Amino acid sequence: MLSSRPLEAQLPPWGVSVLESHHARDFQTVFDAHPFFQLLYVLRGRGELVCPPDTRFSLCEGDVALLPPATSHGLRDEVGAALSIYAVNLAPSHLQYLSPVLTGAKRVRREPLQRAMPDLLRRLLLEQTLRKDGFEAMMSGLALQLLGTVWRSFPSVAAPEPDASLRSLARVEVFRAELERTFYKNQGVDEVAARLGLSRRAFTSLFRRATGDSFVACVKKLRVEHAQRLLESSDRTVLAVAFECGFEDVSVFHRAFKAVTGTSPNAWRKRTRS
Repeated sequence: MLSSRPLEAQLPPWGVSVLESHHARDFQTVFDAHPFFQLLYVLRGRGELVCPPDTRFSLCEGDVALLPPATSHGLRDEVGAALSIYAVNLAPSHLQYLSPVLTGAKRVRREPLQRAMPDLLRRLLLEQTLRKDGFEAMMSGLALQLLGTVWRSFPSVAAPEPDASLRSLARVEVFRAELERTFYKNQGVDEVAARLGLSRRAFTSLFRRATGDSFVACVKKLRVEHAQRLLESSDRTVLAVAFECGFEDVSVFHRAFKAVTGTSPNAWRKRTRS
């Protein structure tokens, strides 16, 4: 849903929430300050973050902005490029080990961060949406992981050695179970095969043996199934649903959704709500 004014940011008792804001063409800049920390992620669009009296940053797709508690701020959209923003709201208690670096509003623009941020954000959104037992603790832990990743500037970390005690097929079966929680990640066949200590050919063969489907088809099915849940149970835009499910392009999402369900996301939403 497009908004003409900033949405009201609230913090639940467990101290972590994610808010999405997709600006309409007539979006009005309103300055506000919150008693909690905010991390802003720019999904689409261009604009400017203004923090009176004299701090301002340009914003574009992939940027991350950090706003310490009580920081007055407002967003201004560039004409013809309305912003779509995700805000991660955190209670100050989450920042006890990070407060020395929070000397003011910051914009973080690093290529490794732009690659890693979507997956971290999607996992938070998944926990917030499904609300399974213990989701409060999971969201708190994921929020700290997100902050720690930002501060560490995403150093490259070697992939862990596969567990030698697991047979090849067992490793693939464990990985398939993990896909229920990580289907939104942008990971290719070669990357997964290497992480499991297998050749591409061995992995694809074992994955089909374990699941009856190809890796690509399985990921597509899991993403579309989650998209169906979001379309039925929320008012998220199709753009937001596509992002949360791991699709980098809306047109790719439309094709994948129709291939699995036989209809478009909007048509499916109307049918399930009628």
